Formats: sequence, C-alpha cells, structure tokens
Amino acid sequence: MPFIEGTFTAAWQESAVVVATGPSKSYLVDVSAGPSVTMAAMLQYAGSTSWFRHEINLLGDTATIPSLNTGDSIKIVCEYLPASATAKYGLNVVADAAGVGGGSASTMGTTLALAGFQKITDGTSVAAVKPASSAAVADDPAVVVAISPSSRLQSDGAVVPGTVATASGLAGMQYNTALPAMANLQQVALQADSQGRLIVNPRARHVIGPAGLSALNTDLITGTVNGWFDAENARSIGIQLIGSAGITGGGAILEQTSDPILAPAGVVLPFFEPATLSPPSNNGIGIAANSMRLVAANLTARYIRARLSAAMVGGTAQAVLLLSPQVGPAYGNGISFGTNSIGNVGVVGSAQPSANLVVAEIASSALTVTTTSASIAPTWAATHIVQLAVTAVSGTTPTLDCVVQDSINGSWVDLYTFPRVTGPTTIQSPPLAMRGTALRYVQTVGGTAPSFTRAISRVPSVAAVPASPPTAGAMTSVAAASANTLILAVNPFRKGGYVFNESTSILRLGLSNAAVSATSYTVQVAASGFYELPSTPGGCYTGEVRGFWDTAIGSARVTEMG
Repeated sequence: MPFIEGTFTAAWQESAVVVATGPSKSYLVDVSAGPSVTMAAMLQYAGSTSWFRHEINLLGDTATIPSLNTGDSIKIVCEYLPASATAKYGLNVVADAAGVGGGSASTMGTTLALAGFQKITDGTSVAAVKPASSAAVADDPAVVVAISPSSRLQSDGAVVPGTVATASGLAGMQYNTALPAMANLQQVALQADSQGRLIVNPRARHVIGPAGLSALNTDLITGTVNGWFDAENARSIGIQLIGSAGITGGGAILEQTSDPILAPAGVVLPFFEPATLSPPSNNGIGIAANSMRLVAANLTARYIRARLSAAMVGGTAQAVLLLSPQVGPAYGNGISFGTNSIGNVGVVGSAQPSANLVVAEIASSALTVTTTSASIAPTWAATHIVQLAVTAVSGTTPTLDCVVQDSINGSWVDLYTFPRVTGPTTIQSPPLAMRGTALRYVQTVGGTAPSFTRAISRVPSVAAVPASPPTAGAMTSVAAASANTLILAVNPFRKGGYVFNESTSILRLGLSNAAVSATSYTVQVAASGFYELPSTPGGCYTGEVRGFWDTAIGSARVTEMG
C-alpha cells in the first residue's frame, strides 16, 4: 500500500484517501506543525458511507491509528491552521497482525527503527543497498554504507607474505612471514607475530658501515665527515670497530645528539667493553692493526656516530652496528665490582674495587712513526698506574720516548715521562694523580727504520696519591712598572709562590685577575720586602698574581713551586 505525505497551508484541507488492502493493518500519522494547529484522522470503515473523526492534535509527534481492515479508508484533515502557517503530515503502514510490513516506505527519521519498511528516503532521494560488486561513490546518498569487497573499509583477508593488502581498513592485525614492502600512500594492517602479538619493532637492526675509512672526523657508521646516523627508536647499541692491517695509530669516539642541526657537536656517549669488563667510559677507542673491539652503550638521544677523533695511520677502519629496541644491561648507569658500584658519575663506594681493573688503552701492535693517541676521559678513578710493554724492537739505534699527558680544557701538559726504551722491556709508572679530565699518550720514535711492538694498559684506582712536597721551583724576574703588571699566570698545579720586591718603591700585589692600581690591590710589599702566596688545606693559591709599583724602579724576583 502506498503512503501519503504532504503540507497543509490552510484550514479544512484534506489529504488523499488511503484504502487498506490487508487485514488488521495499523497506521502511523507523523505530524509536524506550529502552535494551535488541529489535525484529525478521518476513518471510514468498509461498507459504511460515514466518516469518523480520530483527533490527532499533536505537535511534532506521532499518533497510531490501529486495526484497519481490507476496504477501510483513512484520510488526514487540517481543521485549524493560523494565518501564514504550515503543517506537514505523513501516513505510513506500521504492521499487520502478523508483524509483517505492508510494503510501504518510511520517511527518514520517523520509522527507521521500526519493522515493516523496505526503503529509506529523505522525501526526495531513495537510498538502497548496493550490490556486493559495487563500491560506494561520491554522489551516493549519504546513508549508503560501503560493505562490499570493493570498499577500502573491508579487509581482503590473507595476503601473499611480504605484499601489502589492498583493502585493510577493518583488519585488526595480519601475520606475515615477511614484512610488507611499502610504497608511498599504501595502507597495510597492523603486523602481528605468529602468536597474534602486535609487532612494535620487529627486530634489532644490523648496519654495516663503509669499509676503508681513515680521515679525521669521519663517522664510521655513515662514512661521512662529522656525519650522524639516525638510530630512530633504538634504546641500546652494540658496535664493533674493525682495524685493517698496517695501522700504527688512530681511534674513534662515540657521540650522540637529539638534533644534529641545533647541536651538531653532540656529546660523548658512555660505553662499556664487555671483553675487558671495564667500567663505563667516555674514552676514545683505540683501533689497532688487525683488531676488532666490541663495545655497547645505552642511548639517551636519537642520533649517534662513531667519529674518528684521531685519523687512522697506516690503515683503515670499519664499524658494524647492532641497534636494539630494548635497554641494555646497567652498564650505562652503574656496574657492580665486589661491594662497590662504579657508574658514570663517580664511585659510590668509598674503597677501591675489590680487584684491579686493567684497561687496555693501546693493543699490542707495531709502532714505526711518532704517534699521539686519541684523547681518553676516565670517569671514576682518582689515580692511574700506566704500563708500557715492549715485546719486540728492530731498526738501527731505535728509540721510543713515551709521555703520559693530561688536560683540563684541551691544553695538554706532561703527567709522566717513561724512561727511554731501546729494547724489549716492561715499565710501570708510579701512581699518577688525575689533575685534568682527559689522558693521552705521546709516543715518539727515533733512529733508522725503527719498529717497536708495544702495548699500553692502565690500572685505575680510587685511592688518592698522598701529596708530595715540591721538588723544584721556577724563578723569573718581572720589571717594575707604575701600571697593572702580570707577576704570575694561572697555574692549577702550583704548590707555592714567593715574591721578593727588589726595588726602592712599594709594590702593591693583587691576588685576582682584576687590574691592580694604587687604590685597588690585596697587599703592600715594602722596598726589599718578601711575600709568600697564601695556602689553605686545599692547597696553594693558583690564580693570577698582579702588581703595581709606586715608582717604576727595580724588579720583582719570583719563585713558583710546582
């Protein structure tokens, strides 16, 4: 049976008449009208000529007209409508006695949730379910739902391992024995392992750096000078440094940064060398001939590199990198040795480790030219004993002079000089107190065609070296001047200082890097007077000493103890 719908614009208008075609059919009247509108349903039963009024003066609501049988008629009448007003109505089949729809349509939003309708409409367009072979298109009515295999909303099920699903929007996860090879703008389902677990990072990455690298500041991972490698989501790394034959010097340092543009210099990446059980270190890594050194580190930044901090001499180097999404063991934060915990920031325990730790600084290899090692930054020891082991020597009158140097800010000073080596020997230094923040080894060879097979190792210790008295003083003279004059420069290793004023004028001294004048100074030293620099339990004053004479005559005789 067809439905009727329409609009009233004046009172006492009537809709078309609908005649029921089946037994026990109910009808739904949908009313949309303004205030004070009165509508009624007029019913005429089969065999009768009279119309009966069924009031439906409802505003924006519906009313059900029950139980019309075959031959019964119904129409809608507008009994009252204010001037310039309109009222909409609709008449629709609800259900017959058996609960089966009578074949009518329903206005959208009215009977969508009710049984019995066959079509959905907005009054103009009629929506229909499309066949399974047809995909949704842009000009389909809005209620069309794409549920066909042609739709991007449906999974196309299993795919060939390593390929991409063409319609994977509804697929929860897919298992592939080989991960898909993606192209730009392609879609793929979430990847699962064989037990249905989501793969976040499928496996550790293995990266082989270029071979044959030797230039200073070259990154062994990317092969570019000052280059950076994007470690992405890696949380820890293992890196193997491989040295070729013929190497006589060179080394690398591990560095990291979170932004190679804003922070291109990066910072040192502390590492741990499992083979030697050495503590976490910021050192450079020496690379010897025919050697392989494996180190590991936990990452705290995204970009990393293994930069040649000392150019390779006589050979080349290569790096092989393994990146893991998991954090490694606690070597990045602290390692236990006996009852002591040694970490990147110092020693937690108060005693030295229960067993001496031997750090292999330079692996045994032939040295034929003068070489300076890479900078090494010990992180926890107070003192060091350095051993130089020479196992083979050749050449004509060969000599080897090895000096241990340390530095605070890149300016290197001698810490210990080994006795000259002319043949196979093993020499140990006395305990050396760390005065700076870095160490290096200067190895100078002499003679004709010299060759020394040597190795350098270091035993760090937390035990402090007892302070020793000065054994020598450096004497200088400074001419008197009626102006700000430098008497002694800064010297962090100064153990004492003395000034004798060999003048007939007063000398005004200032213990400061600020200018000294007749009105700004620390102490007056009379003519032929003597002054000793102050000393505290922490040591002698090590800063600048400046002077100013009332009359520029004579000089200051200065002795500095070191």
